[in-house]
Amino acid sequence: MNTYSVRLKNKYEIAERTLAFVFEKPKGFQFQAGQYTAMTLPKLDFADAKGATRVLSIASAPSDDELVFGARITESAFKKTLAQMPVGGEVTIHEATGHFVLPEDQTREIVFLAGGIGITPVRSILRQAFAEKRNNPFVLFYSNRRPGDASFCQEMQNFSGLNYRCIDTLTQNEGVCDWQEESGYICAAMLKKYLKEIPHALYYIVGATGFIQAMGKILEELGVPDTNIKKDPFTGL
Repeated sequence: MNTYSVRLKNKYEIAERTLAFVFEKPKGFQFQAGQYTAMTLPKLDFADAKGATRVLSIASAPSDDELVFGARITESAFKKTLAQMPVGGEVTIHEATGHFVLPEDQTREIVFLAGGIGITPVRSILRQAFAEKRNNPFVLFYSNRRPGDASFCQEMQNFSGLNYRCIDTLTQNEGVCDWQEESGYICAAMLKKYLKEIPHALYYIVGATGFIQAMGKILEELGVPDTNIKKDPFTGL
């Protein structure tokens, strides 16, 4: 398997305790929108028995000139070390892989059910779909606890060249006086409100393990076959 040394060009906040990391895109590195790669840090600044390698979804599109990753900064030694890395620091990435990619069919409705930092591969897919001017209808249900937890929030609202709609929902919106979007967890009633042909759409579920399981159960109850569902769990480590 090929590996690539890449240099950190920039990092910036995309939500509370969440950063985007912008790396050089190495020559010869190819991937499909929605895939992930393994990243290895040169060393860890904190003790961690899991080692210096983690799997991260790519948040940029194949058509972009840079590689972007998003990470919520936890107590993980990997995440803390990455957050402290200075611009110019280098990491190693491996060949991209993963099945969380769009079909060739451009008539199929695509529905994303995303929780928290799980938005990163969705960003990649939508940016590439925008660049390719795809004809698929896209609907994104994006669940967060509070507005400050929503990564790439403004960007996810602005894919005006696509047949696209973004439905934001908050599970803890106490005190958000001007909130005009949905409230509560993504549920069957919410999907029925915005989707017409529920069993026939292609669903992409991405988020924490509990979120994946909850969304899968809802789709099963709504009669969506397993062949119409793609899952991409985030461990948060």
